Amino acid sequence: MLYRTGKDPALICPAIEEDLRIAAKWADIWGMRFNASKTVAMYISRTTAIPPPITFAGATLEYSHEHRHLGFILDSALSFHAHVNALTRKGATEVFLLRRLSYKVKDRDLLLKIYKMYVRPHLEYASPARETGLLENLQRRAMRIILALPQNHHITDTDYAALNITSLRHRRNFALACFMFKLNSNRLPRKLSKYRPIPHTNPYNTRNCVLRAPYVPYPCLRLLECSLFLFGPKILNFISHTFHSLPDISFFKSSLRELSYYMPLAQIYY
Repeated sequence: MLYRTGKDPALICPAIEEDLRIAAKWADIWGMRFNASKTVAMYISRTTAIPPPITFAGATLEYSHEHRHLGFILDSALSFHAHVNALTRKGATEVFLLRRLSYKVKDRDLLLKIYKMYVRPHLEYASPARETGLLENLQRRAMRIILALPQNHHITDTDYAALNITSLRHRRNFALACFMFKLNSNRLPRKLSKYRPIPHTNPYNTRNCVLRAPYVPYPCLRLLECSLFLFGPKILNFISHTFHSLPDISFFKSSLRELSYYMPLAQIYY
């Protein structure tokens, strides 16, 4: 994936073409060839202007509003609607198959294993980057199937405890808390260090120092308001600051599971 940022598409597109020429030259040296028919261009902007065409390997690239990259559907508005909708369709099919299977299999533990192995991983793909509201309904539907409950049954904390699982939002926030702990303690690649939260003290009250996301230009806030780098400090501030200095991620996970912070993680929203 190649990308360029700027304000003028007339300057960005020639720069992208130059990067593509360098990539094609490198491929020729190593006896490789890029397939231009499988290459697409995407113009990410809040404007409706049409950018100049981009040529690669003698072909003009087609501009696309959506593109699947490593299983994640990226769109030109930097929203997650297309990705969530695709996961919802796929998850609904798998939950339907789980219901058909439940007619033959009556073992609750086996159905729960099948759900954890084949259904939930798809519902959680790239979960730290998005909200889980639409997908929670699919998990609740699967829980009703596993517990042999009627379709109009309202899922409660007792049902979660019966299966020893938590909501998708809770699992998303827990994974994000672990990611932010590693980011805050410099345990991630150096390229991500610019997104490390910075301490901030409000000068107008006596609140304790909190962590805040690095400076983001105001025009980008609307596009990035659901970004894990902006939402992550909110998770860390919810947890006691003594957790931030733990020696290792394993201590962080075990300590977080043992204390009262663990279950209320599901109450933190984007």
